[in-house]
Amino acid sequence: MKKLPPKNPPKNESLSLVTPYDTYIKELRNKCLLILVFFVIGAVGGGVFYQKILSAFMKIFKLEGINLVLTSPYQFIDLSVKTGMIIGILFAIPIFIYYLLQFIKPALKPQEFRFGSSKD
Repeated sequence: MKKLPPKNPPKNESLSLVTPYDTYIKELRNKCLLILVFFVIGAVGGGVFYQKILSAFMKIFKLEGINLVLTSPYQFIDLSVKTGMIIGILFAIPIFIYYLLQFIKPALKPQEFRFGSSKD
């Protein structure tokens, strides 16, 4: 006699543990994707405009008489990628800090959350 499979198979326990937190996980995913988008936009912009960015930094720090010496053709690519990564991080950090503060804010008292104000 052949055994029939059960009519109501047992539910996957790991799935039932995640389901109540599904909305929170989706919200976290959306925030991470937004931070990633800002990073990619900054990285691509920094990689494309690295010469203008480096010349602006050289003017800011008064290094106008200094020449950049690159000994390999691959150092141009390396310089472009590194500049793009730094600019991408600089674009993404404010968004990350904003979301971090929004996460911490409910746990703080109003006096603890204020920045740069006196305690008078």
